[in-house]
Amino acid sequence: YGVTYLVLGSKEALWRNQAAIALIWLAYGAICAAFYARSAQTPGYKLAGLYLIDVRSGRKVSFFRALARFACFVFAGFSVIGLLICFFRKDRLNLHDLLSGAAPVVRKDAQ
Repeated sequence: YGVTYLVLGSKEALWRNQAAIALIWLAYGAICAAFYARSAQTPGYKLAGLYLIDVRSGRKVSFFRALARFACFVFAGFSVIGLLICFFRKDRLNLHDLLSGAAPVVRKDAQ
């Protein structure tokens, strides 16, 4: 909102400025990665009772791994198969989960 109206002046100016759109996506990814690195949860994950963990260690992911997962999610979105692969896998992981080595889980004591 701030970029759209305070910096650029209107939504039409935002739509014409691809660099601003990329910066907004990058800022959103960095904010989500910071949440994952700090507490393994974004507000949405907290509401759903989910945690993002490193598949190998079982611990919360680092900021850079969470940011890489977000980048993989954005690029997997260009491929329908990348976002629908979870329906064909037993572990229900999507392409961005497999590439980043991170996965959302529910705590065992919360079930």
